[in-house]
Amino acid sequence: MTTDTWTAYANESVFESLRSEGLNLISNKDLRQEIVRFYDKLIIL
Repeated sequence: MTTDTWTAYANESVFESLRSEGLNLISNKDLRQEIVRFYDKLIIL
């Protein structure tokens, strides 16, 4: 049995650009909140 795995890479500069332009560019409130939560939990090594 083969299991495929993947790794998500997050680019913090993309989020910072979005934040500087305004998070309200994302009209879906739930999606906007999830993106913020994701980047708030992100640990940059």
